[in-house]
Amino acid sequence: ADADSVLSALQEAAAADPAVQEAADAAGFGDDLTVDPDADVGALYGALVASGGPVVGRVLAEDPGGGFTSRVSLRTSVPETEGGRIDAALHHAFAPLEEAGVEVTPTSDAIVQAQVAQAIQDSQLLSMVLAMVAATLLLTVYFAVSARRPVLGVVTVIPVLLVLAWTFGAMAVLGIPLTPVTATIAALSIGIGVDFAIHVVNRFLEALEAGEDTMASLRITLASTGGALLGSGLTTLVGFGVLLTSALVPFQQLGAVTVLAVGFSLLAAILVLPSVLRLVERITH
Repeated sequence: ADADSVLSALQEAAAADPAVQEAADAAGFGDDLTVDPDADVGALYGALVASGGPVVGRVLAEDPGGGFTSRVSLRTSVPETEGGRIDAALHHAFAPLEEAGVEVTPTSDAIVQAQVAQAIQDSQLLSMVLAMVAATLLLTVYFAVSARRPVLGVVTVIPVLLVLAWTFGAMAVLGIPLTPVTATIAALSIGIGVDFAIHVVNRFLEALEAGEDTMASLRITLASTGGALLGSGLTTLVGFGVLLTSALVPFQQLGAVTVLAVGFSLLAAILVLPSVLRLVERITH
């Protein structure tokens, strides 16, 4: 591999410093780039540190409390998006060192970005689960008290689950990464999706209480509340869509994801939710 490491520093220093060459010979360092199993590697590292040199200073340092810290600098053409695979591959390559008790920490901009993205995904998953459970419980209690129909609490959040799935699926298809900026989309999707759904369900219940049948109530709901949601959703789309013209990529990504989330929330509220309501009415009555 194209790398700066203790091996490259040792080869360079041994050719220039007799003390390093003597320590290398004592350790059994040979053409196969290994040392004897019982070699005093600490003495070899100490001689290498004492020799100085720009390469040695970049790859090896003696710890104040004893022992050494070594760095291997690898140059690779792997794209930034493959940080997770680089991390896994380096852990696999350095597994013998880890088995010997050496602490190995692969790092690079790509690896850090991959780790941050994974941490965001893990935290977002937990946050989404907690938010959906809390919203379901709250709406179940609300509809149990206001309409004596707790099942509507579950019905109201079904479109939101679809919105989350559609939004994150669209992000994957479009290649939009999950970053600290775009990660806010989960909260936005839940907030807007639940808000739209509550308006539809409440208008549907008002029509039922007025004596209308299921289909008539749905038509009234979509003609009144559906139109209002359409206008509200479209103006929100336009507002956040302005971010797509930003010169900053994170803002462009936020604008794109927000447009997706709001658009999917609107579709779920006026297309999916009425179908679910009709199905629930058919089952319960």
